[in-house]
Amino acid sequence: MREKISRNPTLDIIPIEDIQINPKSPDKIDRTLRILQKIGSTASVREQILSVIKKHMAELARQDTGRTGMNYWRMFVLLVIKNTLNCKNSRLVALANSYLQLRQMLQHGTGNEYSFIYNKQVVQQNLARMSDALILELNPIVVRQGLKRLIPPADRPSAGRGRNVKGPPSDVRRLYDAVVRSVELAIQASRHFDLTGWRQRAYLKRSFERARQSMSDAGSYAGNPEMVESFLKESTNRIRKCQTTCALIADVSPESSRLVRLRESIAEAEQLLDRVVTGKMKITVLTNEFPPNIYGGAGVHVKYLTRALAEHHRVQVYAFGRQRRSSDALSVKGVTDTGAPQGSNPRFNKLFGTLYRNLVMAAAADSTQIIHCHTWYSHWAGILVKQLTGGKLVLTTHSLEPHRPWKAEQLGHAYQVSSWVEKTAYQEADAVIAVSPQMKEDVISLYGIRRERVHVIPNGIDLEEYQPTFDESVLRSYGVNPELPYVLFVGRITRQKGIIHLLHAIAHLDPGIQMVLAAGAPDTPEIEAEMLQEVARLKEKDSHHVVWIQEMMPPADLIRLYSHAQVFVCPSVYEPFGIINLEAMACQTAVVASNVGGIPMVVVDGETGLLVEVEGDGFAERLADRINVLMRDPERSRAMGRKGRARVEANFSWKVIGDQTAALYERLLTEDG
Repeated sequence: MREKISRNPTLDIIPIEDIQINPKSPDKIDRTLRILQKIGSTASVREQILSVIKKHMAELARQDTGRTGMNYWRMFVLLVIKNTLNCKNSRLVALANSYLQLRQMLQHGTGNEYSFIYNKQVVQQNLARMSDALILELNPIVVRQGLKRLIPPADRPSAGRGRNVKGPPSDVRRLYDAVVRSVELAIQASRHFDLTGWRQRAYLKRSFERARQSMSDAGSYAGNPEMVESFLKESTNRIRKCQTTCALIADVSPESSRLVRLRESIAEAEQLLDRVVTGKMKITVLTNEFPPNIYGGAGVHVKYLTRALAEHHRVQVYAFGRQRRSSDALSVKGVTDTGAPQGSNPRFNKLFGTLYRNLVMAAAADSTQIIHCHTWYSHWAGILVKQLTGGKLVLTTHSLEPHRPWKAEQLGHAYQVSSWVEKTAYQEADAVIAVSPQMKEDVISLYGIRRERVHVIPNGIDLEEYQPTFDESVLRSYGVNPELPYVLFVGRITRQKGIIHLLHAIAHLDPGIQMVLAAGAPDTPEIEAEMLQEVARLKEKDSHHVVWIQEMMPPADLIRLYSHAQVFVCPSVYEPFGIINLEAMACQTAVVASNVGGIPMVVVDGETGLLVEVEGDGFAERLADRINVLMRDPERSRAMGRKGRARVEANFSWKVIGDQTAALYERLLTEDG
């Protein structure tokens, strides 16, 4: 019959200061043990710690028949080692069983008097008794003694609680499959290359032979939250051993196809392990435009969408330019066309530069779960990265080449190539995001995409950045007279944006109206020359105040230009969405816009602005008429501006758009699982 031992929390087996610890050791565990030795040998500190533990474990103490002080001390030592060294339970078990000083610290003896062996279950049970409230109370005591905090960082679990699995259940199953596949490939490779020449390799081979059953057991409870911690540890250990096998094979046969397949399988397993633990997807964004190289709505869209996605996921951007940025959540790599081949026809060189950049992007892209492309300029890279990584390809329709025949003026026969690249990408895509219902119908009819693969998610707006902001000095710096009401146009000099139609409309505006044109980046020398000629003609007549701002404006200045305008005009002949209308409405400015594409999704006719039919003769006159209506009625313009801001707030914030986009990614990955 076991004798009941007094619960007096004392440490009376061996003086803790007699435990020999190397004071010069660079090992972190020795430094931690020296502080624990100091705590254990300082009666007042030791008794304070043990009394705190006893208070939080009153129920356990009543049931305990062992030496309470010893049990409490073990729990405390395990907790300190685990949290100050930031080690996992498997590492903690190994330390407890093999590290002499730690074993003495845990038992307070030489180790000969006790045959107690630590295993994973014992360690977990001990740590599980240390509640969050207990850890919080112990933390300031040990910090004063020179230890690091006992409170785990926010991204780590509390002691004994196990990791919180944030990824969907389907990812847990896919992780199991990926690890088992990696183990199978590693076993085959170890046999093929006879990786048994020395002890470590033989151990590795035996380890893999045992792995099948071990992973099968883990996989059987992968959906049980209480058992996932063990499953994740098993997965982590097997992935590491597979990586060791890769290194061994690389020494023997670095070009082996077996090595390539094993590396690909390990990369998938690592990616899924990270996703299961963090809930974060790995997203690769391929784009022409990215800050600071933005000249159109697609660039604005990518800028804010990637920012929204990076709040919850890991985003890697490859863009045209020299950008470079790196953080845990968002990294950006610019790609230049330096080294691209030059054709005999200079008009083809832009195409060759684009395809060259796409090839560089594909070569640089790492393993990923989602590949999200914006505009045809990045579509070829998207097709390649999908094939190389197995990620899901998503395209956002900022425009469609068949609806932009004027591009032939800019690209010549290269326009046929850009159209072919776009068509091929849409047919390869796992999902297409249309920025408006009209664009969805266009994608389906032009490329024969199945309706269920096309999803409508509109553009968005940063409501904190784009809001009414006034500063007349900014207007004056650009030559705008703040005393005169003005109509504002913002956009590229391209036939798509209808800039020439607007110039023709100016002649039909009421005298005295100021027209501000923030227009740059002409598509071709021909349209630039036409623009110069029309503006010069209007200024000669002197019946209207035409201000042409040709340089790219900082967003802060543009917001002030929007805010002071009485009317914003968007005369586009083709516009999948028209993000500039959102920008104007967010600044409480009434809009006159073409009734094409996705614009009616944004501008409500008669409520937040007026729409103009493009088809048929007289478009310029109709445009001028709607502008005159609102310029003659400032109160109505202001009322429309207020309603426009309210509509943008309710429907087009980037947080909403980012959440909708991430939800689409999740569906693609879940369906695949």
